[in-house]
Amino acid sequence: MVLTDRQQSILNCIVVDHIKTANPIASESIANRHGLGISPATIRNDVAKLEEAGYITRPHLSAGSVPLDSGYRSYVEHFFNNAKNQSKEFTGFASHFRQKINDSEIDLDSRTQIAASIISKILGTLALVTSPKSNQCKIRHLEFVYLNKSMGMLIVVLDHAKITKRIIKLSNHLTRVQFESVFNRIKDKCIGLRKKQIAKLMKSDIATLENLLLREIFSIMNREDRESGSDHYLYGLKNILAQPEFADRSKGYSIVEVVEDGRLAEAVVSESHKLGILQIRIGRENKGDFLWPLSVIMAEYGIVGESVGLLGVIGPTRMDYTKAITIVDEASKVMSQMVEEVR
Repeated sequence: MVLTDRQQSILNCIVVDHIKTANPIASESIANRHGLGISPATIRNDVAKLEEAGYITRPHLSAGSVPLDSGYRSYVEHFFNNAKNQSKEFTGFASHFRQKINDSEIDLDSRTQIAASIISKILGTLALVTSPKSNQCKIRHLEFVYLNKSMGMLIVVLDHAKITKRIIKLSNHLTRVQFESVFNRIKDKCIGLRKKQIAKLMKSDIATLENLLLREIFSIMNREDRESGSDHYLYGLKNILAQPEFADRSKGYSIVEVVEDGRLAEAVVSESHKLGILQIRIGRENKGDFLWPLSVIMAEYGIVGESVGLLGVIGPTRMDYTKAITIVDEASKVMSQMVEEVR
């Protein structure tokens, strides 16, 4: 069924009011609150058609209207097709978000956690953010902390400020000066290299200590590439559990279970995404029945072909879509800019 402009306006009013109240919306309420210039009788007639077409449901004939997945989908599509409707409530969000991120630690893990926390608190939903990952990581910086003649700490900074630390046992019993001389040679050779290039250095005829350091560096890079996409942060479980849809103990337990066992994050991250394109999945549009009570709004951020992460929100289908779409879109743009800055 193709909706008329009047039917779309009525559906939009039902969705907006239900998002705010979590209650069924009566036709009289729409007539009184929204100034559509339509009589309650005409609204009731169109509501019956919306119900017949599967956009809304009513618990019983005299009850108010509750949007279904297709009703929310129509509302979201209408939002995208009318740029003037897009929320201006959060016009200052991007600068606030950037400032909070800048005030955090420079490494991407810290920034990813902060991003998830900010988005979750503003929207009152679950927020999921993954660290940006490249197809094959590259060494940005190396340091070594000499602890004693038999032990030291290797610090490897990969592209986009990913920091890894590892304790290394030394068998040569070198002095600090001797070791620093060897390490500096390795450092000069390795900055800017990828894993395959490090592997080639390991095969060359160089000193044993240098090979030890190269093997450790290669091991760190190999693990990083292998775990690409596995680093994610979920924040705001309490926000979901506070929603009336999950007040029932069994429903709340189901959400907690899929968050804690990792199925929720895995299902969201495993979906295909494209940089710069918001992906919105509502209720049963999601794969996995445990996601059917939820809506997911996600966007990739980063640099095409180099390094990308994922950012977005997960909430009840009764989510404030206009607000969530604006926040996710703006946050992904800011995070992309930050990835550019640390290339």
